[in-house]
Order: sequence, then C-alpha cells, then structure tokens
Amino acid sequence: MICGAAGGLVDVTRIMVMQAASNFDREHLGKTAAQSLLSDTSDGFGIALDNLYNAGRPIIDDILGG
Repeated sequence: MICGAAGGLVDVTRIMVMQAASNFDREHLGKTAAQSLLSDTSDGFGIALDNLYNAGRPIIDDILGG
C-alpha cells in the first residue's frame, strides 16, 4: 500500500479496514488455516462475509459514485 501511494496508485486517505472473521487462533489438527475456517460448522464465516458486504457496499458505492 505504501508503494502504491508513492507511485500515485493508492490514495491512503481513502482506505477502509474492516474485520469480520477471526474465530480461531490456530487451525484444526491436520488442516490448513483456510481449510479450518471454511469448514467451520458454526456458520459464522458466512454471516461475517454477509456483514462485510452489507456494511461496506454503501461506502464503496458512494466513493465510486462521487
């Protein structure tokens, strides 16, 4: 991001950081972190992604529209 800003490709005053899924501290035995996250049976990951979309979309629409 810093390199992008130095090259004029990124405006660091218009960055949004959103966090939605961090429900484990290590992967399940014998699985990668990605496999553990995607096989979570609590359905929290899908809900977190929906929330990211619902919260971020209006902001992105406003940035792109104006």
